[in-house]
Amino acid sequence: MGIFSAIGNFFSGAVSLVSNAISSIGSSLVNFATSFLIKLPFPNINIVIKAIIFIAKMLGVTEEGEKIEEIGAKALESDKKPEDFDSTQQYIEHLRNDIKLDTEKFNKSTDAEKLAYNAIGVSIVSKGISEKMELKEDIPVDFWVEAGLQKLSSIETKSFLERFTSNDMNLDFGEYLKGNLSITENKKYFSVISETLKELNPEMNNNEIEDKVFEMKQISRDNK
Repeated sequence: MGIFSAIGNFFSGAVSLVSNAISSIGSSLVNFATSFLIKLPFPNINIVIKAIIFIAKMLGVTEEGEKIEEIGAKALESDKKPEDFDSTQQYIEHLRNDIKLDTEKFNKSTDAEKLAYNAIGVSIVSKGISEKMELKEDIPVDFWVEAGLQKLSSIETKSFLERFTSNDMNLDFGEYLKGNLSITENKKYFSVISETLKELNPEMNNNEIEDKVFEMKQISRDNK
């Protein structure tokens, strides 16, 4: 078996495992998790996981030391779904306090299973972040995918998320970078992204900021 065939089987196995989790976590989270796996290249997944855990801990969604993949694994062990609770936060607390991780089974998990656990955990914690931030809509999977493609640090990802939401903007990060928005929306996104980059990199001048935005657009469009 060639390396590309092996990688293909690895991903298809993870996607299949996530799809089978619909009875445990519901169709909405399954759709999020499968989309996350399909759209984001494997080497970038850990970048997003670090950012999500960083933001989640700052907001109190998760606790110190909690791992995304363990949250996902526990969700498959629970006989309760997220909709059985008043909030995703309560669901996460249920997984934390009421579900004991089968460590023997978990430690024997295949790479495909661990990837599936991570994707499920991402879908749960992302929804928890959305609720904690009191967003009008859940953070779309494409926002996290774009953060991963751009290899944004945890602080950078948090800054963009906060900037977009504080300006009452949809989280159409990738749609802007791919050139899919209107002229008016493009101007607003360029302005907010430029301001965020300047805040993160005060040593950069306006030309360097524009070059950075152009570079981000190229990365996004190369991954259509």
